[in-house]
Parts: sequence; C-alpha cells; structure tokens
Amino acid sequence: AHPAGPALQALLAVGVVAGLTRRWRGWRALWISIALALLTLIGGVLAYVAGIWWSTLPTLAGLVLHLNVGAADSYWRERRRREHLRNEFARYVPPAVVDALAAAGTESAVMAERRVLTLLFSDLAGFTAASENLPPEAVAQALNAYFSRMTHTVHQHGGTLDKFIGDAVMAFWNAPLPEPAHAARALACAQAMQADMVALRAAWQGTPFAEVQLRIGLHTGEAAVGHLGSHERFTYTAVGDAVNTASRLEGANKVFGTGILLSGATRSALPDSGPESARLLWLDTVVLSGRSAGIDVFCVSTDAALVAISEALHGHLQAGAWARALQCCDDWLAHARSQAPQWLAHAEQLHRRVQAFAHADSAAQDAPVLNVFSARALDKS
Repeated sequence: AHPAGPALQALLAVGVVAGLTRRWRGWRALWISIALALLTLIGGVLAYVAGIWWSTLPTLAGLVLHLNVGAADSYWRERRRREHLRNEFARYVPPAVVDALAAAGTESAVMAERRVLTLLFSDLAGFTAASENLPPEAVAQALNAYFSRMTHTVHQHGGTLDKFIGDAVMAFWNAPLPEPAHAARALACAQAMQADMVALRAAWQGTPFAEVQLRIGLHTGEAAVGHLGSHERFTYTAVGDAVNTASRLEGANKVFGTGILLSGATRSALPDSGPESARLLWLDTVVLSGRSAGIDVFCVSTDAALVAISEALHGHLQAGAWARALQCCDDWLAHARSQAPQWLAHAEQLHRRVQAFAHADSAAQDAPVLNVFSARALDKS
C-alpha cells in the first residue's frame, strides 16, 4: 500500500464526519464516528487477509480527535449561549427564572411572540410635587429606595420587571416562562407592593415623600412580548392594547380613590374558588381614556358584606333587573353610611345612574327597546 494511503483515508473519514455533523448533534456525531471506525477496522482486516498492510490508526485517531474537538466546541458554544441568556434576562426576572430559561435552552424568549399576560403598572401619586423643592440627590435616594423594594417584590412573586418610567414601574407575568397562575401572582404582588409602601412612608417620615401614595393598575390580555427595539439598542418588553389598558387603569385609581384597580379580564383569570376572588369589590363599568369599549373594574376589599352587595348589583345590572339593582344600591348606601364612609360618594353616584336607567326603562315599557346599563366615561384628566 502507498505510505500516504492511511493518512489520506483518515483525512477523508474526518472530512465525511465533519460534513455530516456541521450542525453538531452529539449522539449523531458519535454514531457516525463509530460507523466509520467499524468500516475502517473491517477494511483493515480485509486488506491484511489480502496480504496488504493498511494501518487503521490514523483514521481511528482522527475520528476520536474530531469527536472530542466537536464536543468541546459544542460545550463552549452552549456555555456562551447560556451566559448570554443570563446576562439578557438577569435585569428582568429573578435568578430562579434565569436558571430555568438557561436550563430549558429556549431561544423563543428573545423573539417577539403573542401571549396572554397579566400586566402591572404602578405610579407614585404626589411624588413629583413632593420632589419639586428638594435637591436631586434626595430625590435620587428616595427613588432608589422605592425601586429597590419594588424590584425585589416583583421578582419575589415571579414577575418580569419591564422598565422604570420616571417614578412608575411596569411588570408582567406569564413571560418569558409560562405561569398558569399569572393573574393571582400579579394581584398578590400588587398587594405586597402596597405593604412595602407603608414601610417606605414610615422611613420617609419628616420628608415631603411621607405623604405619597402608590397607585397600581392590573389588566390581563394579549400582548406582543420579546426583545424589541433597534439593532443598536433593544430591550425585553411587552407592547399592545393590553399594556395601554393596564396603564390607564393605574391612572383611574384617582377617580375611585383606590390603591389597586384591576380589570374584569384579570378578575376572570383568577380562580373562582380562590381567596383572591372573594376579596374583589366590583366598582363600575367604565370607558378608559383612549378607549371606546367599556370594561368592568374591581378593587381589593376586606369588607365581605360590601363585596357580596357589589357582586349582586353587578349581576342584576347585567340582567337589566333594575328594581333589584336599585335595592342593592340602597344596601350599598346603608352599608357605606354605617360602616364604609369612604364608599358613600361612589354609592350615591351609582344609585343616581341606576335610578336613571330604571326610570328610562319604565318609560319605555311598551317599546321594543333593551335598556342596558352603559359604561361610565372617565375624566381624561
């Protein structure tokens, strides 16, 4: 045999296995290498029987070397990919979620996709006015304390921290990893954030920030989520009408005097038998700024009697049972006067609206008109 024959065979074998495993798959490379090694050994044995000395060592050594180099390269590429994924998502999600993303090896997280999310917007009411006459260092210190606590709370409840906008926080649940209980976890986070604000206001006693209030809006709906932006700068975020609705709900807290306001979509995403649903007070059906359709809005309440009254009122309004709805309004008024004075003005406003619909329905009894309780347009200011 020609002295260069075994070396050429080795180059050919390595070239074949390299061509077949350009997209590296460990098990595939192993089996191809084993098959070529067996063919090489069989060929060497047949050549020996025929009286030809043909060394199989170069081919076997080349196959083993290629397999080890390919495995090492695959390991380092996977490690770099995971480190890149960690670096990208460490700013948005808690470490446990980053570890799960890296372990799952998912690349879909970085691509924009449509997904149902529960979104949270929070804002500090009165912060701008409180910081007006303070040095920038004092404002920055207060904001750092606020953002640090809110970030910890969002991550503690499995949320993805999207961004800070002035003194506002945007977060969402159910991405990048699926979270079946996204609405419940978002609501629990909102309540924990309000508890954090109590501690922050205590720490800010003696400063203008001691009176600021936290307002939170929650909404559940479809949004596009993923890495969005330009080639020079991009971020992991969510966009869509659901995002705008959550932002508008945060602002609507001002109208109702509430700290947490959530949409009917978020209420529907909560388990009916869960404790969260039992503490939600239906407030009204409203048209938010920038929208044309009305949505139901709820707030968190520990007043079980008032929650029951509001639930009954909501059901009667949907059914057009005006007499029963008026009775519920009377019950709400009586309860507000005796036990919940903060809801008295709202109860009176609801009573007037329901009474107007009831009178209109009575006046049109003989007309084939379905009088439906319409949404209340909120002041855009």
